[in-house]
Amino acid sequence: LLGVVVNGTVAALRAHHKHNWSSVVISLLGGASLGFAACLTTVSTFVAEVVQLRAAKRKRVATAYMLGSILLALVLSIIISGVSEAVGGEGVLEPQRGQE
Repeated sequence: LLGVVVNGTVAALRAHHKHNWSSVVISLLGGASLGFAACLTTVSTFVAEVVQLRAAKRKRVATAYMLGSILLALVLSIIISGVSEAVGGEGVLEPQRGQE
């Protein structure tokens, strides 16, 4: 979930400050999002954790963990995008100018 927060925050910062910051800073933020945050959102680790729980005969816990993680990630993404929009930036989920 930390990876979702980092990715969402970086996307919001890039959308909100793209006209104020240099292209180098924007590129560095993009690199941080793709590199650092990507390692925090590794799907294989998530799947391994769910498989371990299921193998330990904890199917309900595995299902709750899986659904809870996905739902919490969605909620965090929506909150971060909404905050970015509320403070005057372009929405993270909206197309950038010239990319429509």
